[in-house]
Amino acid sequence: GTTGWTPAQDTAAPNDVVPVSTFTAFNAAFVDIDAAIIPKGAGAVLAAQPNNAVSGGNKRGTNAVDLQTQRITAAAVASGSNSTISGGYQNRATGTYSQVSGGSSHLASGNFTSIGGGSSNIASATYAGVAGGSLNTASGLNSFVGNGTLNVASGDYASINGGNANAGSGFYSHIGGGLSNVVTSFYGDIGGGG
Repeated sequence: GTTGWTPAQDTAAPNDVVPVSTFTAFNAAFVDIDAAIIPKGAGAVLAAQPNNAVSGGNKRGTNAVDLQTQRITAAAVASGSNSTISGGYQNRATGTYSQVSGGSSHLASGNFTSIGGGSSNIASATYAGVAGGSLNTASGLNSFVGNGTLNVASGDYASINGGNANAGSGFYSHIGGGLSNVVTSFYGDIGGGG
């Protein structure tokens, strides 16, 4: 057996169709016990064994955390050094210290990037972030898209709160929301509308 753990498998309802196997921390002398999974050296923490195929995905990055269990391509993994995928489907975290919280089909390719949720969002520049929505892109340094669809913050330090098909290419530009608004000038701002 494994010291300090009690293995078990539950096949009773609601686990009668898909059983659940567990490891429970155990020591009769203690009421509370922490539980840890500790890789060796620069190893990663994974929810699937890499096999360069869809079922397990490609090798993860050093010190990565990848808890995603579903993908349609082997490349949909946390391959960046110190990158994290907390869950979801078909997400990729390829930048160093990049992070995807959940959702589907995201790409966090810039270093220190973050994507919160939604679907098919891209954070490709250093320190860029997308909170949610779908088909949004934060491609400028320190750029940000909050939500909405088809928004592109390509200027450095540009931000788009939400809306649809807005584009902020000017440095430090801002769009609050609305439809098809475009800001190309430095420090340009559109509150909303379209």
